[in-house]
Amino acid sequence: ALLSKYTAALLAPALLLLVLLDPELRRELRTPWPWMGGAVAVLIFLPNLVWNASHGWVTIVVQGRHGLGSQATLRSVLEFLGGLLGGAGVVVLPLGLRRILRGRDSFTIRVAVATLVPVAVLVFSAMRGRVEANWGAAVYPALAAAAAAELVRLRPAWSQGLLALSVGLGMIVAVGFGLEVRNPGLIPADSVVVQRFRGWPEHAAKARVAAGLACGAIGDPPGCRPDDPFVYPSSYQDAAALAFYAGWTRFGPAAERPSQL
Repeated sequence: ALLSKYTAALLAPALLLLVLLDPELRRELRTPWPWMGGAVAVLIFLPNLVWNASHGWVTIVVQGRHGLGSQATLRSVLEFLGGLLGGAGVVVLPLGLRRILRGRDSFTIRVAVATLVPVAVLVFSAMRGRVEANWGAAVYPALAAAAAAELVRLRPAWSQGLLALSVGLGMIVAVGFGLEVRNPGLIPADSVVVQRFRGWPEHAAKARVAAGLACGAIGDPPGCRPDDPFVYPSSYQDAAALAFYAGWTRFGPAAERPSQL
């Protein structure tokens, strides 16, 4: 999880809190298995730590500053809360919270703490600076599972109706967003959302012209072998697009955040 997203580190304070709340967990900690699992996790993450240690802890420092920023606004807070609701789902979020808050068994307590502690930290961070909805992605699977457990406890008519509502809303949002990206109407055409989902082939073609390259992009004739110049991108999204659509393979640090590449 840490190799995918550093916000997985929020599971650490959740685990410490669980030691106080869960007697069954305290009994399990007297056996070697949790400690062996922790050792395996540390070994898997160790290459990342070694690289950071030899590069001034650049990614960890940057992400720490990003996560504890400043200049929060009402709009940024509402965007985070809306993203949290949309990311988990308007059916999944309330039902999942209802299930984990009502459970008293050891398993539900663990799921509740591992879900609520990261969300609480992210809400605190959102009150200080801009927080993106995908930071909380680690808690969405647990919320979805808890919502499913709650659905089966409801009357069939209610559970089937809520399931249909959840799936239907998801399909409407997905199709609507796809249509908007293709032909922006509600979303401004110059917004970051639209920029990240369209225009990359044209952008790559212009970049190749600027670099004086004649071939190497998608659709070039077989046998065409362009030079491979060094590219200095603005962001990792830009680097990914130039690699996919323009064929570049050599990139320097991203201008927006040097730790990204």
